[in-house]
Amino acid sequence: MKKLLFVLPIFLIIFQSCKQSIDINDLKISNTELKVTFWIKNSSGLESIASTKILNKSKELENLTNWLINNSNGWDNSINSYSSPKISLTNENFKFLIFTDFVVIGYLDKNNKPRQLTKKVNLSEFEFLNDMKK
Repeated sequence: MKKLLFVLPIFLIIFQSCKQSIDINDLKISNTELKVTFWIKNSSGLESIASTKILNKSKELENLTNWLINNSNGWDNSINSYSSPKISLTNENFKFLIFTDFVVIGYLDKNNKPRQLTKKVNLSEFEFLNDMKK
């Protein structure tokens, strides 16, 4: 039992150190446009139901940037491929896939190393994008 009590804190420290943080500056989205696509899954597969752009200095880009700043910690590395998002936001160097209960972010860091991270969230956190669907 004493060994378990000794090993448990070490395991927790190692486990917590696996969590990643994102640097908003690495994302390079502040002076760019993002393509926003809303998806629906139907009997023939995934289908785009609406597509638009988030323009530089728009309220939507400001909301997304604030969300990323407020959620910069607690990300998990991922090597998986993901399909069937509810919403995707993309440009040539950035992808942000929003699912019902998690998000995926992909980008090149400051060393031009590709990174892909995931985080558990609630789809309702992205309500500010819904008006763009119309």
